[in-house]
Amino acid sequence: GVAPTQWTSCFGGTVDTHPFQWPATPDCNGTPANPLPNPVNGVNYMGMLDINPPYNWHESVSAKLDTPLCVNKTHTFTISLRYVFDAPFGWYNGGSLKVWGGNSSCNQAQLLWTSPGVTTSWQTYTATFSPSAAYKYLNFSIQNGGSSCYILVDNMSCITSACMGSPDDPPNSVYD
Repeated sequence: GVAPTQWTSCFGGTVDTHPFQWPATPDCNGTPANPLPNPVNGVNYMGMLDINPPYNWHESVSAKLDTPLCVNKTHTFTISLRYVFDAPFGWYNGGSLKVWGGNSSCNQAQLLWTSPGVTTSWQTYTATFSPSAAYKYLNFSIQNGGSSCYILVDNMSCITSACMGSPDDPPNSVYD
């Protein structure tokens, strides 16, 4: 896979930019067994995989913020999530998206927010957090709920905070 422009794949995993043709075996009519869903907004979204042992594959992505986060101030953004159920590949649950603050690419210094359990339909969540440091990067990772999972990420809004004066826009144009 290829990380979206201005994002960095972390920890050896390679996130995917969709849409692309799902690699599942087509049925007798040539229809893919598990076609990927349409984006919530625009034409693209990102997919991240987390696989349990013995494979231990954990995808994560990081982006540099235009403005560091403000210490002990409330920040908010919205993000749309869903997961792909695929029994042949062993992806049975959605797990959660974790958002970390850090001072370098892929750094996970502080867990800022964890989504509720992700479902098989697009849901938009509001992430609200107050960082303990002026982090310059956000890192997105997933935690499966006990079995391997594949989470799709779309439609991330700009980060808003009263301390910033104007919204900070992480490089999220891939979702527009």
